[in-house]
Amino acid sequence: MGKYVFSEDGSRFDAYDQIEIDERLERKSDTGHTHAYSAITGKPTTFPPSTHNHDDRYYTESEVNTKLANYKIKGDFAVTTGTIALTNGSGGATLTYPSGFNSSNCVIISIGVAFKLASAYNFGGVDEVQFNTTLGSSNISLTVFAPGMGPTATRNCKIVLMKI
Repeated sequence: MGKYVFSEDGSRFDAYDQIEIDERLERKSDTGHTHAYSAITGKPTTFPPSTHNHDDRYYTESEVNTKLANYKIKGDFAVTTGTIALTNGSGGATLTYPSGFNSSNCVIISIGVAFKLASAYNFGGVDEVQFNTTLGSSNISLTVFAPGMGPTATRNCKIVLMKI
């Protein structure tokens, strides 16, 4: 005991000679060994220990699929859509509130352009796209600044709102 070998990365491992290996293996059981049932300790007095049914306690795959298919995120969300008209890299849109939503009961959680997440790629490969939104009393004002965008462009947009 007390001998070590080291790997190239400096990790240390215990090293044993043949006698030490043989001594350690003598305390182990052979592969495929058996024991008499009476020789096993700590087992239940009856088998199975108690009556149970896994199908009654767990959902089946089809039950889980059905529940997930009908799952709705908790909370009140809505989407409003519009069209952004850009001239020389800037422009905007005015979007109406969905029914039941207004400036005092919701926040914007996502802005999408061309039905994708807003990114430079959606605007023809420009370096940066900036959005500014204002929740007005009767509508949502969205302004966009996309430096390097061509002279004119039109993009569809979506805003996802969540009630607070």
